[in-house]
Amino acid sequence: MTANINFVIPKNGKYANYQNFKGDLDKEWGFISNGQWAWIIQTFVRLSEYKNNIRLTSSESALEDAINVIFVDDYVNLEKKYTYYCIVIILDRYVYYPGDLNIIQNEAHKIPFSSAYIPLWSQAGLIPRKENLLTSNNSVNLGFFGLVENSVDLVAALERNFGNKVKVHVKGPNNWNDYREIDIAVGIRDFDKRKHIQKPPTKLLNAWKAGVPFIGGADSSYEQVGIDGENYLKADSEELFIAAVSRLISDPLLNHTLVKNGREAFENYTDDKISDRWVKALEEELIHFNQWQCSPHPAKALQVFSKYCFYNYLRVKRKALVLLNLY
Repeated sequence: MTANINFVIPKNGKYANYQNFKGDLDKEWGFISNGQWAWIIQTFVRLSEYKNNIRLTSSESALEDAINVIFVDDYVNLEKKYTYYCIVIILDRYVYYPGDLNIIQNEAHKIPFSSAYIPLWSQAGLIPRKENLLTSNNSVNLGFFGLVENSVDLVAALERNFGNKVKVHVKGPNNWNDYREIDIAVGIRDFDKRKHIQKPPTKLLNAWKAGVPFIGGADSSYEQVGIDGENYLKADSEELFIAAVSRLISDPLLNHTLVKNGREAFENYTDDKISDRWVKALEEELIHFNQWQCSPHPAKALQVFSKYCFYNYLRVKRKALVLLNLY
């Protein structure tokens, strides 16, 4: 008998508004404002709508006779972990409690336990850019989609070099699906050339989907899915950022090329393609689940204990890094 794939969706905390959700992610995209919605609820809904042979269920807590898909924070609090088989969504956590399979959103995020790389879904309900290209005679609308604390100071850098010609639009949870008036999308966390190995390529994927040229920082995730100069521009310093903006303003052909190549690259990251990745990972995990069920209780407990030790190692390591001002 094939096991169910059970998504753990509690009724409290950041899941509480799930009871008000009517079932259309693209119309109700505003619900997707945290990791629990982006990864657990959205994945459950997308896979439920996708034609496959996997039996999906959801419950408020983990089930002993199913493969449970559970959010990283919820797994930490799960008692008697050895009685449950869990796929844990690691997200961007530095400290996490590993499960039987761990979903990572960046290929560079290596962990010493079983893992699968699956990119996050692109923005639900996305409104694409209008069909207009930049010209050197027009003002330029530059967009950052996300929380402003996760970006370099774009305004200061642009004002120093372009004055009022370039206007920065910060799109937050209320409108980060709207690319209609955006000429250039930017995703630069810092100019320190950090690779941010736990962060996803979502900002780049969304720009491709929206038909907007993208300037990204040194994030490893951008390099994994894109090609600098072909479907996005990499800028890991203020000088390169200003140069990239200048190129896009003055070179309509470059603008057109990045958009065209980005649309083609995005074909590998559509909802159907992400669903394919999920189905493949879940089908493989059904085999591992059957093997796990046959394992003796002491073996299961030992596996969980080893992961408990790793979890506490990460906690201690983070505290040390904080004390050294390295975190």
